[in-house]
Amino acid sequence: MNKHLRAKQFMLLMLLSLFCCVSVYAQEQTVTVNVKNVSLREVFRIIEKQTTYRVSCRNALIDNRKDITISKEHSSVNSVLNEALRGRALEYRLFLQN
Repeated sequence: MNKHLRAKQFMLLMLLSLFCCVSVYAQEQTVTVNVKNVSLREVFRIIEKQTTYRVSCRNALIDNRKDITISKEHSSVNSVLNEALRGRALEYRLFLQN
């Protein structure tokens, strides 16, 4: 195997390891949410205060209903978002910001 191909394989392995570590870090972030009859925007604000996440969304897609009640301690952000978005035709993605 030539040195050039080996170097490429090594770089690919290192990049995959880095992405794996970043993914694990993102999943480690937890929040404590104890709210009753709040809007989705309020849930986003709580997540932003307790994590390094920043929520970005199109305002036209977010309603102003105050029908979210969540009581979770040290729960994953995914878990909280899944519960907050239940009954809404919305999806989310988590990205790390440098």
